[in-house]
Amino acid sequence: MVVRILSKWKGINFIYNGISSQDMEVVLAKLNGDYITESDILGTYESYIDKTYRADVFNSMGGTYTNPIRTEFCIGVNSLDKTKEEIAQINDWLFNRDNFLPLEILQDDMEGYVFYCKLINPRHSYVGGINVSWVCEMECNSPYAWKKNGKLYTITNTSPISIQNQSMKSGYTYPNVEIKSSSNNGTVRITNNTLGEYFEIEHLSMNEVVNINKVHLITTSLGSGINKVKDTNMKFPRLIRGDNSITVTGNFSYVKLGFDEAIKVGG
Repeated sequence: MVVRILSKWKGINFIYNGISSQDMEVVLAKLNGDYITESDILGTYESYIDKTYRADVFNSMGGTYTNPIRTEFCIGVNSLDKTKEEIAQINDWLFNRDNFLPLEILQDDMEGYVFYCKLINPRHSYVGGINVSWVCEMECNSPYAWKKNGKLYTITNTSPISIQNQSMKSGYTYPNVEIKSSSNNGTVRITNNTLGEYFEIEHLSMNEVVNINKVHLITTSLGSGINKVKDTNMKFPRLIRGDNSITVTGNFSYVKLGFDEAIKVGG
C-alpha cells in the first residue's frame, strides 16, 4: 500500500521534548490532506473598541490575543515496517505527557522558535494491524511561539543599561531575576526608568542568592528555599516592548535578568 503524505507545515520534521522525529522515523503529515494555512495556527485575537459619553464614533482601544494556539497536528510513519514495540515507543513519546513541552518545527521561517504544547486526543489509523498515523490536537500554553534562546542580561554595577524587549506579546514581559547580595542585611533595588517604577528586596544575607520566578512571581532564597516575598515591595520587575532603561542599586554582586521573546504566528 502507498500512503500519500502531504505536510501540514512547510517542514516535515520536528523536535518534541528534545527528541527528533527523524530519530523516531516519523514525519509531520496528513493523509490525503491539505497544507495548513497561517490562520489555522493563530491564537484568538480580541479587539477593544469604545466611545466617549454621547459620542457617535467608536475608537479602537487596542487588543490582545486571548486564547492559546490550538490546531490539528498530524504525524505519520515514514515506512510501513514498524514493529508494535516501535509504535508503542512513538505513542509514549508523543502522548503520555502531562506538561507543556517544547516543540520545534524544522522549517526555514520557524528556525529558532519553539512552541510549548501538549499533543492530545490522538486518533489512530492502521494498516495491516500496525498504527501508521496519528491525528491529534496541538494544545499550546500561549497564543505565541517563543524564541528558542532567550535573552540574559547580567548587571554588576549601578550604571543604567538598555534592555531591548522585541517580544510581540501584548502587555508586560516579566523576566526571571537572580540577585546575589554583597553584604549582610543588604537591600537591592531594580528600577525600570522607562516605566518609573522599581522592585526592592531587603534583609539579604552576605552572598545570599535570590531567584524571582517569572511565571509564579515567587521570590525564593536558593540556599534555604525560603520564600522571601515578605521582604519585597511586591512590585516585581517587568518590561515593556521596546527599550527599557534599567538601573540596579544597593548591596549586590550581580543581578541577572532573563526572558523569552514571543512571536505571533500566522496572520
